[in-house]
Order: sequence, then structure tokens, then C-alpha cells
Amino acid sequence: MKKLLIFAVLGISSVLAGCQSTRVDAIQANEVPVERMYWESVRDKNRGDSQIIVKRDAGVIYSACVSNLFFQGVRIAELWPGEKVTLYVPRGEYILGEFLSGGACFPFLKTLVVNVKPNSINVFRIKTTFMGANGGETLIRDSDTSME
Repeated sequence: MKKLLIFAVLGISSVLAGCQSTRVDAIQANEVPVERMYWESVRDKNRGDSQIIVKRDAGVIYSACVSNLFFQGVRIAELWPGEKVTLYVPRGEYILGEFLSGGACFPFLKTLVVNVKPNSINVFRIKTTFMGANGGETLIRDSDTSME
């Protein structure tokens, strides 16, 4: 009986582990195609000397849902798993927002105030989890060193 219980726990754990999202380095993530960008001017390198990179985890959790990314209250892009958006901005304070749509997704808007310093690279992660807060995802600053 004890072996059966251990086997069941290991089996369930491996299934749930397979459903976890995977953190993607910004350098490995694919840039969102232009047809899913709604505010193209933020991709203009002449717009500012700093970068805001928002990347979405890869994996099967919420993979049928699109992440809608907002910058200063304006919808700028749709991200699928493993994709990123690179924004060029001057120093200052900005508001990023994100929510999932499509499928059986929870459309809770997450926002984050971002303080951008001159000549900086600021990486943020849309982290998807099976049973996370706010419908299974969060928008967080990432300690991604692949861009440094």
C-alpha cells in the first residue's frame, strides 16, 4: 500500500511538473511579429536610449490564451508563449499592463509601475502558473542577465 501511495504521488507530481511554464531568456525569446503590434512607434530605436523588454514564459500553461500587453494604458501587442516585445523609451516612469484573453482564460488586468533609468535595459516576465494568483499569471521584473 505504501509503494502504491508513493507511486501515485510521484505520478501526479510529474504530470503537474510537466504543466509548468518555463522561463525564457530575453535573448532566446522570439520578437512579436509586426502584425500583432498595435503601436509600432515604441519599437523605434530613435525613441529613447533605454529598453523595456517584456517576455512571456514558454510552456503549455495558458498556451491557448494570448497575453495582451499595455504600455501607458494603450494596448501595444499580443504575446504568445516564448515571445517578447522590445520597447525603446527615454528615462522616466511608465505603467505596463497585461491580461490574458481567449479560451478559458481569466482576464484579470495586472499592472506594474516601471522606473526606467537612462541607458538601461529593463526586463519583465509574464510568468504563467497553473494555479497562480490573479488567474494564473503575474507580471514581474525579471533578473534576466542574458541582455547585459
